Amino acid sequence: MEMQNITRQNVLDQNLDSDTEEQSSSLLEYVASEDEVKEFISQEVSYLHVPYDRKYEARALGAKWSPSRKQWYVDNDNLNADALIQEFSEPIIKKERKPIIERTYLLVPYDARDFAKSLGAKFDGGSKKWYTLNDNKNFEQLNTLYQYSLRREQDLLKKQKEILERKTQKILKKKQNQPTI
Repeated sequence: MEMQNITRQNVLDQNLDSDTEEQSSSLLEYVASEDEVKEFISQEVSYLHVPYDRKYEARALGAKWSPSRKQWYVDNDNLNADALIQEFSEPIIKKERKPIIERTYLLVPYDARDFAKSLGAKFDGGSKKWYTLNDNKNFEQLNTLYQYSLRREQDLLKKQKEILERKTQKILKKKQNQPTI
């Protein structure tokens, strides 16, 4: 970005044509000299990582808040700049979240739901299944219940498959025994 060169003489030249000299001299109070502009631009700041609960401590030492960057900073010419930079130079480490404990879904027969609940199993209404967290102290007992339920489910499926095969065979026999016309 190109900076305009604003000097006292430029302001005087522009304003002498349209205004009186008195008005121009009062306007000069608000215009910085070239040296002041360069000094302002070259002024360096160091950005800090100040936790929310320590903001008053940082402010007392001369740190300032930048609303545009949403970050604390300190002018490098501040007497406490070195102390602030040393204290607040490291990024804030957010509190570690507890690891997500995985769920193990269970096959719980309707008549065993109270037993599963007493062992710490919970019902997930969204998936309409029972589950337990892997850190459950009764995990082994619930796993045994799961294995039992799984075998029971497999046995029921076998029986249903056998019944279906028998019915299919009966229907096929009847069709074979019917005379064709």
